[in-house]
Amino acid sequence: MTNSQRWLVFSGVLSVGAGFLGGMMFSRRGVPSCPADYPAYGNIYHIGDDTYFDGAAVDFLNARADRRSTDEGWTILHFHGRLLFIRKFHDGVLFPEQRGVIYARRRPVTERGQARYEEMTSAMLGDLGGFGIFKSHRWPSWNALKAAMNPAPKEALPQENRTP
Repeated sequence: MTNSQRWLVFSGVLSVGAGFLGGMMFSRRGVPSCPADYPAYGNIYHIGDDTYFDGAAVDFLNARADRRSTDEGWTILHFHGRLLFIRKFHDGVLFPEQRGVIYARRRPVTERGQARYEEMTSAMLGDLGGFGIFKSHRWPSWNALKAAMNPAPKEALPQENRTP
């Protein structure tokens, strides 16, 4: 094979490779890779210092827990060094976008040995919310949630705009 033939083969391969890469880079430019409204598996609700999960979130966590145990009415989900204490809170609909029963998370314990587990669990739940697996909702208090779910009625229309 002569040098000119080698250069012809090399430039042909280089041209095909550049065309393939260029086509891959620019052909899908206007198509989003992920839908803008990606559905979450479940919801986490933060009201003040309290945390609540809907049934879909608890189902997701149950399926991924290393093991499960109970203690004084609390269900404990074990995640390799992280413990999540939950208890059934309410059967009805309390929160927007709620799916299933509501579970309450035990308030963080201030004991020295337990505080580390609570901190690690909070970080894990924050990561699940940050990655879009759970959708996080926050309100400063129950009154703020109530106001958000039941907005005040609009003011009455002026007398001349009312229909008889």
